[in-house]
Amino acid sequence: MRRSLGAIVPLATALILGACVGERDNAASRLSAPAGALAVGNPNACDFNTMTRDSKTAFSNTDPIVSLIGAMQDAYNARTGGGAAGATSKGVDVLAYIEQKRLTSAQHGTNAQVALVVYDILNANCTELRNGLPAATAAELDSVDAQGSGVEKSLAAGIFAVRGNAAAPAAVAFVPATGGGRQQASPVWGVEPEAGCTLAGPCTWPPGPTTDARYLIFAYPATAGLDGEAPADQATFNGLNGFIIGMLPDIADKSVFTVGECIAAVATVGETAVGGNLLLHEGAILGNRSPTFCDLGYPAQAMLTNRSWFASLGQRAASWLAPKPLFAKEEPDSKSGGGPSGWSPITFVKIAGANISLAFGTPPKTAVVGRLFELTVKATTAAGNDAPDVTVRIQLANNSGVPAGATIVGDTEGDGVTGVTGPDGIAHILLAVNKPGGYTFFASGSLGGAGTNTAVTTSVTNVKSK
Repeated sequence: MRRSLGAIVPLATALILGACVGERDNAASRLSAPAGALAVGNPNACDFNTMTRDSKTAFSNTDPIVSLIGAMQDAYNARTGGGAAGATSKGVDVLAYIEQKRLTSAQHGTNAQVALVVYDILNANCTELRNGLPAATAAELDSVDAQGSGVEKSLAAGIFAVRGNAAAPAAVAFVPATGGGRQQASPVWGVEPEAGCTLAGPCTWPPGPTTDARYLIFAYPATAGLDGEAPADQATFNGLNGFIIGMLPDIADKSVFTVGECIAAVATVGETAVGGNLLLHEGAILGNRSPTFCDLGYPAQAMLTNRSWFASLGQRAASWLAPKPLFAKEEPDSKSGGGPSGWSPITFVKIAGANISLAFGTPPKTAVVGRLFELTVKATTAAGNDAPDVTVRIQLANNSGVPAGATIVGDTEGDGVTGVTGPDGIAHILLAVNKPGGYTFFASGSLGGAGTNTAVTTSVTNVKSK
């Protein structure tokens, strides 16, 4: 995975930096050996005393989170099936509770203090949530900078959501609201399942790799590399140009998710369309997949905290508010998103149609009248990246100097035939010609309603009668 972020800090370095950031209690340092009284006599046991103390500071002495941690401790100390494995599901319950209460009036402590509770839960002595976590994801979760650890930044102005194998809303970024409480980031950005999201109810999330089947999705704003492309119109993540996203336990196939931002998929200058705003990930520009959470009528999730929309702390969606206008979806895929092959970092770039070059692949030397053959056209951005989602139109360019009424079969209007470039920037277009002759072909393209350059085949395809 290509990583353009200079701010990612290895864990060992993060622990040193954390000791130097004012009076901050470094959240990532809680991943080291536990301190204080232990649940049982083993020096490697989970420290529930510290966990409870941290939760009371982050919320209150009487907050329900204290009882949830008690249930986790009971599961840990069970005679059969206890330990970190037995406590993992109850630990996820605590994380699901934190998801609901962060940035609300229930949170009495700072985001850094809430992050301490999260790191207590994630301690390998307490749960198995970090098992198999890729090193890069662990670094993004634990790295510390002036804004805090990865967990703290996710809690403060990003995504912190428990999902998996159940119905639940899309996981979107929250930020503090003026006057208190929280609201969705603006523009809204987040992640949802690739399939199973509708306006009629919550999304059906794919299961995770463990018995509990739930996982924690975290994301926070960051600076991402643009691979030579221009930043997308209106794209901003708390003042930055992208975001880090990860999950634990980790699912290898990230294409089952859609990551997106509620900005127009069509890039404009004034009111003129000039191209497209597309997701950039791992040095690849992705074909657009508009998120459901951008649709007109998708409930604003800031309101969901006022009612019980999770039963049994996240295992099953219990309610879904009446639809409220959020973002209009003027046409299919009108907002910007995509299905990445992995996580981090994510950003969006503006691809101008006028800067896209088209080039034919090698056309066939011969063909037969009325019989389909394939032409390929490659679309490339000015920065040299493959350009998906480009509509390519192929027309006859020349019939050995004598047009003589030759046409592409089925092209009754004389407009040619079209195809769309895929993730590799290539359009595969099948066509046939209605009379013998030697032909060259002309290609034109468009992205977001804006024209690309054009191309003509340099060699002739000889179409024979049989």
